[in-house]
Amino acid sequence: MTLKYKITTIQNPDSTNLFQIRALRDIPRFNVKKGDVGGYVEHEGNLSQEGDCWIEDAALVYENARVFGNARVSGNTQIFGNAQVFDNARVYGDAWVGESALINENMEITGFSYIREMDQIYYSCGVTIFFYGDNMVINGTSPDIEHHKMLARLKLL
Repeated sequence: MTLKYKITTIQNPDSTNLFQIRALRDIPRFNVKKGDVGGYVEHEGNLSQEGDCWIEDAALVYENARVFGNARVSGNTQIFGNAQVFDNARVYGDAWVGESALINENMEITGFSYIREMDQIYYSCGVTIFFYGDNMVINGTSPDIEHHKMLARLKLL
């Protein structure tokens, strides 16, 4: 297996236990070139050497959190705890994903979202529906968004 990145000695300015990564090969899917620097990790277990997954910008991945598959984490995002971001998922903006959250398939988490251990996540036709106990958040667009909202409400009953 050809290594995808190495952990540099460049520390995150806000956390001395997080170090910046550097690409050891191109990742065309995300326009990453060999030698480009990425985001910050605590240890090699945070970002898989396999697949095209990548952490960029000022994004932080630490504790037991994992990014793998073809997932992309960017912006000022923080992934921590036992959270996992994988498949073709994307987390960006100022989002925080923690505890035991699983972000997968083609999900996109963005903005000032704080996703943590949740009851259930459903993804279908470009619409992501999160359930937190009795609360529901719908993110995305779909020609049949009203149908998705109705199905989500039925699941709350």
